[in-house]
Amino acid sequence: MKIILLAADIYENGVHGYNQEWESRDSLKILQNELSSLGYLVILKENPIEVFQFLTENAEPNKKKDIIVFNLVEGYSSRNREAYIPALCEYLGFCHTGSDAYAQILSLDKFLLKQVVSKLGIPTANSYLWKREHHESLDSLDINQVKFPIFIKPNGEGSSLGVTKDNIIQNRTELESISAKLFLKYDQLIVEEYIDGFDVTIGLSGEKNSYQLSEPARVKYDGEVYSEDIKSKSHMPESLVFDLEKSLSDLIKHYSQNIAEHLEISGPARFDYMISNRTIYFLELNLTPGLSKIYSLFPKLFEHSGVSYSDTLELILRSAESNFRHSKRFDYGKGLHLI
Repeated sequence: MKIILLAADIYENGVHGYNQEWESRDSLKILQNELSSLGYLVILKENPIEVFQFLTENAEPNKKKDIIVFNLVEGYSSRNREAYIPALCEYLGFCHTGSDAYAQILSLDKFLLKQVVSKLGIPTANSYLWKREHHESLDSLDINQVKFPIFIKPNGEGSSLGVTKDNIIQNRTELESISAKLFLKYDQLIVEEYIDGFDVTIGLSGEKNSYQLSEPARVKYDGEVYSEDIKSKSHMPESLVFDLEKSLSDLIKHYSQNIAEHLEISGPARFDYMISNRTIYFLELNLTPGLSKIYSLFPKLFEHSGVSYSDTLELILRSAESNFRHSKRFDYGKGLHLI
């Protein structure tokens, strides 16, 4: 029997204020049951030492060939946090779900990713990276690079951490006040021109040359911004509306495919955009999207296309195994240089 090591951070055991991206116990229980129903022996580990011990104890070729590491580790406070499991698995030669460490790190750096996306000819709001060490003097922020109103948010967080309606900044006084609060917790902020439009998201699974995209959908929620207050671990207060014009839908798919191919990502992945006056602006990319059947957008996107939760998980697992078989990045971990 094949084994899945479900490496995950558990929301209830996390540090308040940093654990918004982590999966709840109830969500993980459902995920475990679904994976078990697919014929796998599922072992859940949340402690980094226990994850490492499991991998090293099963690192012999005849053992690890039957193991897939299902990566749901998010960590906190590090720009490398979403790359922990991919890097470790690549080094030790284990099959794992999701993208490699390089893509994970790049996707978490919102400012850097926007530069890459812009070079691909995809519209994105003008932005500026503001570091905590330069906060003492507001003059260090070249405010001429962006125009009020502006939007500020943490540069390396997901799940709308640090985002409220107050992040829409109208003037210099508001900028001083809100940025000071955010810099108490975050090292880097991304400052970008505010786009008055509506949020759109799309899911992607598979790997290069065989990507499968969901239909894009508007994200409907209460309030001015898609804030961390909206996110819940007990239900899904936001909703998905699949009513985009075909021309906009096709262009979002085209943009997402281009980004995926350029970064050589492996699903699951979720792309977020903003549409204003029929212009599609790239916002960010999540390469460790929530997979909860209770509150996550990613499974709902594929569900609309007729792909069940179970089939979505199978897509992710098949992509992982295919990537492990064909990608040269695993050669070192497989020990091919020792043969």
